[in-house]
Amino acid sequence: HTTHNKERALLSRSHPFAMSESPRIDQSAASNTKWLLSSIDCNAISFNGRLLAVLAFVILEAVLLAPVQYPKVDLSFPYSCSSSFPSFSSSSLCGNSSSWTDPSLNKANVVRVLPCAWPSWPTPANQSLCHDPGPFKFQSPKNSTTGFPLLIPMPPPNPTGKQHVMMDMFRRGFLFTKPTKVGGSTATGISLRMAKNMAERLKKDFAVCDGNYPHGIGALFQQRARNKKSFLWSLVREPTKRCISWFYHFQYSRQGLEPTRSNFVRFEMSDFQDYYIRLHTFQRGKLRNVTTMHRNTNNISSNNSNYTAAMTQFINNILNEYDFIAVTERFDESMVVMQMLLDVPLGDALYLKAKSNGGYDGGGSQQGCTLIQPALNVPQELQDYLQSDHWKEVIQWDLKLYQAVNQSLDMTIDRLGRSKFEEQLQRFQMAQTIVEERCGPKAIWPCSANGTKRHPADTNCLFRDAACGYQCMDEVAQELNLV
Repeated sequence: HTTHNKERALLSRSHPFAMSESPRIDQSAASNTKWLLSSIDCNAISFNGRLLAVLAFVILEAVLLAPVQYPKVDLSFPYSCSSSFPSFSSSSLCGNSSSWTDPSLNKANVVRVLPCAWPSWPTPANQSLCHDPGPFKFQSPKNSTTGFPLLIPMPPPNPTGKQHVMMDMFRRGFLFTKPTKVGGSTATGISLRMAKNMAERLKKDFAVCDGNYPHGIGALFQQRARNKKSFLWSLVREPTKRCISWFYHFQYSRQGLEPTRSNFVRFEMSDFQDYYIRLHTFQRGKLRNVTTMHRNTNNISSNNSNYTAAMTQFINNILNEYDFIAVTERFDESMVVMQMLLDVPLGDALYLKAKSNGGYDGGGSQQGCTLIQPALNVPQELQDYLQSDHWKEVIQWDLKLYQAVNQSLDMTIDRLGRSKFEEQLQRFQMAQTIVEERCGPKAIWPCSANGTKRHPADTNCLFRDAACGYQCMDEVAQELNLV
């Protein structure tokens, strides 16, 4: 029952990492192999029998097929004829709790990028997720009337307390890994509104359920509490778009550095290459050095199976460690999926964009307010560089993760029920239109329209520039019965 397309895909490989662009296959050998495949009854063979059959097939292929050059690495999902092997089915769930510590570079493990559907949260999720942040986690501005925006962390009174608080900060509740220039401040606002509204629904004596949202340090969550006591999620953006946005925001807008190719390349190794991967290791230099070696020497190359196996396994471990990963380019879809997974009210996912081109950024800057310059006129020399094979190599692993997350999002929607999802998405986007029209003018951001920095107590945000205008969003959710 193996289809012709699957046979062609299998025949194009004689190594699990390799893909030939123009394989030279002996036709009689191909015919014999096709007969062998068509004669196998997958359902009648045990798991061990299937493994032996796969090994026999690889050996047979090596004997029958002519030598082939493999210029590229194939990280596509493996074909299979049984659920005993990984497949693109909705039964493949994320969240296997693998460790994302640095994988060994000395083993050529046969691994592939494995998209998966994000699992639904047990109902009710509120009791297990909503924890008291404690007396030293948050503080509010002295002249705040609402208790917000939160200022964190508040220093504990003694070193022992500080160590305890620092450990707990990254273990329980709503945990959000916030990469740079992916829409992270907007996503932080959603995470905070969920935590605040959950505490209110449960009538807790604290203002917001525990959680954390550090900028670009996913490795801090390696010791997070399990057994549904934490919900760990993140957000990814198409790598080239993220890098352009990063340069225009931090270098052009803040530093005045012109967007030339030579200036852009200066940050290639430190801030662009393997960015999403390096967020999840304390030993960032190690991965960076490995990447440097594969680009500049013949010892470790993009075709090297050791390097390929290590990086691919790292991506799979990231997928399995998270409870959900959203996609910037599919933000509304992602928020509706996360709301459905957690089984919280749809109104908790409403938002206002924290940053926009032509506005001012003062959320995380201690230097006042910075005008956000749009990346509208990217120089042609930089555009050409971003289309080069060199650049594609720079972002290849982040792109693999991005593609896997997109596929995982689709698999999750299918598992939840696409018609049910589409109905929720329509309701959500209708509410979003009202939020933008009504709450946008009422939001008081850290920076005024003319670039003046406000005191935190003079804003109506939950934290820095996250969830500004939250009272108005709560009102809209109430009026539309989305609570």
